[in-house]
Amino acid sequence: MWVFQQGSSSASAFEAKRYSRDLMNFELGKDDLEASELYPDYNYTSIDQLLDIFLVHPLPPTSAAFE
Repeated sequence: MWVFQQGSSSASAFEAKRYSRDLMNFELGKDDLEASELYPDYNYTSIDQLLDIFLVHPLPPTSAAFE
């Protein structure tokens, strides 16, 4: 998904999309709850929204202190 946000179209992008599709390919029954129904007052952020935030405001690079 991150690769698609950056506009790349390599083979790894295909694998990432195929993998994410496999994770989302399941059916809910009539007695199953969607996660957002458990806490309806909570404002959920999707993965796409988080990736957009990180592209606009990336985290500063970190460095390790070695002794």
